[in-house]
Amino acid sequence: MNPDSPLMRIRELTVSYAVRRFPGFSQERLQAVRGVSLDLHSGRVFGLVGESGCGKTSLARAIIRLVKPDSGSVHYRDFDLSHADASRLRQARREIQYLFQDPLASLSPRRSIWQTLLEPLLHYRIGNPAGHRARVEQVLEQVDLLADILPRYPHELSGGQHQRVALARALLAEPSLIIADEPMSSLDVSVQARMLTLLRTVQKENGLAFLFISHNLAVVQQLATEVGVMYAGELVECGPVDALLHNPAHPYTRTLLDAVCKPGNAELSALPAGTPPSALHPISGCPFHNRCPHVMEHCKITHPHDNFLATATATGGKHIVRCHLWNS
Repeated sequence: MNPDSPLMRIRELTVSYAVRRFPGFSQERLQAVRGVSLDLHSGRVFGLVGESGCGKTSLARAIIRLVKPDSGSVHYRDFDLSHADASRLRQARREIQYLFQDPLASLSPRRSIWQTLLEPLLHYRIGNPAGHRARVEQVLEQVDLLADILPRYPHELSGGQHQRVALARALLAEPSLIIADEPMSSLDVSVQARMLTLLRTVQKENGLAFLFISHNLAVVQQLATEVGVMYAGELVECGPVDALLHNPAHPYTRTLLDAVCKPGNAELSALPAGTPPSALHPISGCPFHNRCPHVMEHCKITHPHDNFLATATATGGKHIVRCHLWNS
C-alpha cells in the first residue's frame, strides 16, 4: 500500500432507513446520509461536525457495517468493506475500533474491568495468556488509569473513567483507525479537556487515523488535521483545518464558526433561522437554501456540485465546497 494513499476511501455513501408511520400504511425511506465521499489517512485526525440529526452517526456506523449502506463504497486498505464477507469484516473490525457516545452503555455491567479489557485479547487471539496482564496494565497506563481499577465494575467508575476504559479496550485490539462518535458529549467540561489531551497523545503515540465526530467546533479545531462539515446528510465542505478556520467557503460553515467564536457559545446554538429539511421529504435544490443568507433563485431548484478551491493550505490538502456561490 502506498504510504501516501488513504487508509480508508469512502465514496458516494448513501444510507436510509425504512419508516412506517402508521400500521397499514406503506413504508417511507428516511435519507440519513446522501452521497458522502471522504478520505481518512494514517496518522491524521478527520473531524466531522454538524448539528444533531445531520447524519454523522449514521455515516460512522455505515463505515463499519453496523448499518448497511444503500449504495456507495468503503475501501479499507485493499478491500471493499461495503461488500466484504464475514471473515474479512471480522479482520477489519479489529483494525477499526469504535468509541461510542455513551461509554457506560458500551460496557457490560456484569463484567469487571479486567474481563472487559481481556475480551479483545482473547477474541482476536492477541499475545499469549501469560502476557495478557502485563499488556492490559501497559494500556491502562497509556490512558491514565491505575491497575487497581481492574477488579471493579462499570457502576463503580466515573464518566471520565468509563470513556478511558472504552479507549483502553479499543487500543488493546491494536487498531489502525478509531471512530470516536461524540466521545466527550456526556462528560463535564473539565473532564472533556483532560480527555481531549489524552486522545491527542494516544493518537500521536500510536500513529492512528481518527474519525472524530462532534457538534462542538471548539474541540474539533484543537484535535483535527482535516474537517468535514455535514448538513442534512451531505458533506457541504471539507478540507484542511487551517483552510476551514481562516477561509470558510460555505455559508453554513461560516455560521458555525461565528457561533463558536461568541463568548459562552462553544456549541452549535447560534444558527440561522429555520430548520434543516426533513430527511423523509428532502427539499429540491440546495438543502441549505431555506436558511441561507445568500440564497439565489437557482439554489431552490438545482442541487450544487462539489467545487475544488485553490486555497493555499499548510498541509497541501484539497478544499472542497458544495455551494452555488463557487460554481465555475
